[in-house]
Amino acid sequence: MQKSIAYVIVAALLVFGICFSIWDYRDWWKIERERYGQGPQEGQGLSPAGKLVGPVASSFGKFRLRVPESWDKLESKEVLRFKHPFAQRGVYPTLTAWSEKTQLDLPQATDAEAKKYTLTQELDYINTDTTSIVVLTWTDGELTKQQAMAKKNDRLVKIQTSCLTSEWKIYANTFWEVYRSLVLL
Repeated sequence: MQKSIAYVIVAALLVFGICFSIWDYRDWWKIERERYGQGPQEGQGLSPAGKLVGPVASSFGKFRLRVPESWDKLESKEVLRFKHPFAQRGVYPTLTAWSEKTQLDLPQATDAEAKKYTLTQELDYINTDTTSIVVLTWTDGELTKQQAMAKKNDRLVKIQTSCLTSEWKIYANTFWEVYRSLVLL
């Protein structure tokens, strides 16, 4: 008799656990998909995005993007490089964009890049009308860095941004708007 009561209790708990898991999964799924590909949420202490100008095109890399207004352009044939005109503690916020030829598809390239760094956030995704972009975030000493990657045909375009971790909230939305402005030619 006592064994049958124990079996009934265990079975009831098992059924309850399964039902609760299904209910919780449905809520989790809705929350996860609600803002998929939209970047950081507003109201998390981040400054609004700075004004962007452009587009600035890279004929070598076959891409174009918009860049923050008044940032200094450092010329290079293969790499677009920009830096903020003012340094904090001797460190300039920077933005560097370039392209590489690769036979890897975007998920494989993302995995290869993610292995190089100790990521501090989950991968982020941005979906635009023309491309899908994956964003990796990590810290390197006092710097927080992000690398956005998009692929078209055999070209993998990378945009790497960095600034002091203490100033990340000032520049994060601006960097996200730069990523969103990327157009692969």
